[in-house]
Amino acid sequence: MEAAKFWDRHAKRCTDAGYLTEATQDAFVLLCRTYELLQFDPHADERTGIIKFVALQKSFERQGLQFGITAKTKSEKPKDLAAIIREGLENA
Repeated sequence: MEAAKFWDRHAKRCTDAGYLTEATQDAFVLLCRTYELLQFDPHADERTGIIKFVALQKSFERQGLQFGITAKTKSEKPKDLAAIIREGLENA
C-alpha cells in the first residue's frame, strides 16, 4: 500500500525528468518497496529494529540517487528524504 502511494507521489516527476523509463522501472519499483519497508517503528523491536531501519534507510538513499530523490553528494541536501521518512513514521 505505501509503495503504491510512493509511486503515485513520485512517478510522474521522475518520468518527466527522464529518470523513470522502461529501463529503470524495476529499480523504481524496488525503491518504492524499500520505502514501504521503512514504514515500521524501529523501537518496537529493541534488539534489531534500529539496525534494520538504518540498513533500509541507507539502501533507500542509494536507490533514490538515480531518481533524484536523495542527495548525489554528502554536501547536497536530500530533496525530500527527511519529509518522506517523517511522513512514513507519522502514518505508521
